[in-house]
Amino acid sequence: MKLVLQRVTSASVSISKEKFSDINRGILVFFCAEKGDDESQAYFLADKTLNLRIFSDDRGKMNFSCVDVGG
Repeated sequence: MKLVLQRVTSASVSISKEKFSDINRGILVFFCAEKGDDESQAYFLADKTLNLRIFSDDRGKMNFSCVDVGG
């Protein structure tokens, strides 16, 4: 299982030119599961992603997670 993460100010997903979903400030995740990967790995990576401290506080330090900023 692999993830590529990107901090975004906004992102959206369109299917057949119709908007399916969108977000404001948050994390865009490109996700790849392969044969042999299991559900427990997905839960582990989702939890880790949500709690990464990659958003800046008022002093410019990366001190907030996606959960903290409501991403």
